[in-house]
Amino acid sequence: MRRSVLKSFGLALLALAGTACTLAKGVVGNRSGYEEPDYIVKETLPGGIAIRHYAGRVVVQTTVEPGGEAEDADEPRDEAFQRLFDYISGENSARGEIAMTVPVETKKSSQKVAMTVPVEVRGEDAGRPSAEPLTMRFFLPSKYTAETAPAPADPRVELATLPAETYAVARIEGGVNEEDLAAAKKAVSQAVASSPLYRAAGEPVVWYYDPPFTLPPLRQTDVALAVERIPAPTPAP
Repeated sequence: MRRSVLKSFGLALLALAGTACTLAKGVVGNRSGYEEPDYIVKETLPGGIAIRHYAGRVVVQTTVEPGGEAEDADEPRDEAFQRLFDYISGENSARGEIAMTVPVETKKSSQKVAMTVPVEVRGEDAGRPSAEPLTMRFFLPSKYTAETAPAPADPRVELATLPAETYAVARIEGGVNEEDLAAAKKAVSQAVASSPLYRAAGEPVVWYYDPPFTLPPLRQTDVALAVERIPAPTPAP
């Protein structure tokens, strides 16, 4: 069986950390050193579901199509993660400086892109191979724009700019399994469906923050559902 996405995530963090000090922080669950997208909590729905507003962000993403019936449930996640990890590890092209002489030469060089958290996964079925495509996203560091981020070398990987978005988020503290994720998805969906102010604008996604060697009580996972404000009714004339 290939590595699960969380195990792959952990190995990636180790590779990027590169020092025993950072390793020690990861073991006890310290996420310092990894940028997280900024957000504002607008309000809290019953059940502790937070309504968070995020500014626009640049992501690198890839989609893996479902395979055959014998496909292991982890394989699409592993494949997606590997493509994105290869991108941030240097499988990208960055336009170099253009000489102020003739002939003009365009240089291409690879560069590493800092790891950020969370890693977003959408389109996975709880513990089973899904019949739907699986899409995974890495959020790029805030210093990048769509124009300055290095282009992916793999045609299956693409850059995208997300508009400002609002999410209803259920946070899971501690260790998480497929049953926990399913329960959180149900809770966030029901909270939004019962809200007179918001309605769903997509399907729930999972945001992973920690590698698997983090002590279970210190782990953090979010289940997020994009939402939009319900327009106020137009007063009768």
